[in-house]
Amino acid sequence: MSIADQATARWQQVPVSDRRALSICGVFLLLVFGYIGVLDPLVSRYDSVGRELAELRGRQSSNARKIALLPRREARLAQYRAQRNDLEQRFQPGVESVDQAVSRSIAEFTYYARLSDVDISSVRPQSEAAAGEYIELPFELEVSGDYNSLRKFIYYIDTSPSVLAVTRLQLKPATDSMVRADLQVTDVIRIAEADTDQQQTPLTNSNRLRLVIPDWPGFLPLWVAENEGYLDSDRYSIEIIDEHDKITLERLMLSGQVDAIGLTLADLLGYWVIGLPLKVVRPVSRAIGTEGIVVSNNSSISSVVELKGQRIAVDEQGLLPYVLHQALRESEVNSSDIVGVPREASQVARELRSGLLEAGVTREPWLSSLLADGHVRQIYGNQNSLPGVLDLLAVYSPVNNDKQAVVQFLINALYRAEVFMSQNADLTVQLLADRLATNTVVAEQLLIKVSMFDHDESMQFFESQEIAERLLNYQQYFNETDQPVPLITAADIIDSSYIEAVSKESGHDR
Repeated sequence: MSIADQATARWQQVPVSDRRALSICGVFLLLVFGYIGVLDPLVSRYDSVGRELAELRGRQSSNARKIALLPRREARLAQYRAQRNDLEQRFQPGVESVDQAVSRSIAEFTYYARLSDVDISSVRPQSEAAAGEYIELPFELEVSGDYNSLRKFIYYIDTSPSVLAVTRLQLKPATDSMVRADLQVTDVIRIAEADTDQQQTPLTNSNRLRLVIPDWPGFLPLWVAENEGYLDSDRYSIEIIDEHDKITLERLMLSGQVDAIGLTLADLLGYWVIGLPLKVVRPVSRAIGTEGIVVSNNSSISSVVELKGQRIAVDEQGLLPYVLHQALRESEVNSSDIVGVPREASQVARELRSGLLEAGVTREPWLSSLLADGHVRQIYGNQNSLPGVLDLLAVYSPVNNDKQAVVQFLINALYRAEVFMSQNADLTVQLLADRLATNTVVAEQLLIKVSMFDHDESMQFFESQEIAERLLNYQQYFNETDQPVPLITAADIIDSSYIEAVSKESGHDR
């Protein structure tokens, strides 16, 4: 008998109850060994995976918070960098001659006095004193005004983009509610080498130019020039500064921190009124139909005449008040017949869209957006006799004395940018879309309304009477609206010498 048969026979001899117990024990042992060998590792692995998942979720939550904070941190970092750059500019005086510093400082004092409603009786430059590589140039000022006006005047001096400091202040007894004061204000400059050793050494900042342009499609060639690297070379550097506050911009110009600006003719005349003589060195673009008077779709107003007695929102500065004035004039409506509500163009668009306004004057890019969305109807614009808008490049007149070469370099960069735009239409549209934070469809629609001046058209512009004719129109507008108007001619505000020089160098001389 085999061993298997013997085992079976013996198993049969075991009582049934014992066999059942032994079977249960065997199954139990199998389960125990199975748990130890299979299930326990799986349970341990499951617990491990659960812990890893919990850790990953914790890390995800932590990273999510960091990602949410990242834009704010980047914005704060950009703000700190801008503040650092401002401080570096603030405490690193530019190189200039004493005569230039005297002229600039007196212009600043006069401007700050106008802003703060202070009268300046006299300004007397004193003998300069050397302080290392710097020169301290003191001025004695006699001023008068009420207490708050004097405080504002001193604040403007203390926060000037130039390195100005009030080093002495003596108040005199007030008469007729006017406080009189003697001030000593010191301007810190770095002296030009030409003043110290009589050598004709060019100024160290004469090859740098700082330019401010608005966020407007008409100045696209300058963005292209910046993007393609046309504004920098081994010899010249042009920086586009992002500054849109009017008061700050005026102060930067007076202090020599800004040399050139992109603007309309109406804006240029406004600068002449406050004592900032700007010279047009190049037309950049002409825009048609980029401004308009619009009314809500729910409004019963269908024409400019029906604006009588109505509230209409319009910006107090720039071109839009002129657009409204022209519309009223053509419809024989007096400005006193409407109620003007001061609003910026972007705010006009927002309030029209939300139903808070019934009528307003706005411009691109908001005008096209409102019309496309069906929120408004246009009752005045390019379908009327509204002239096209001229976008101009102008320099602050003192720049002409020491930065002729770099201004000419800027004009040449514009010419190169326009050539690039004519050969790379798709890239140009994409660049505009990126700059305005919009899509290429909107960018293309905007460019339909804007035509750029090429080199030959720019030359013809200076030879034509267009500036003179527009100047007369604006002067009439200023007179009719009781605004101060500068007594200037077209010859006072244009300088074609730069583009003529570029024309000769580039072989476009006609």
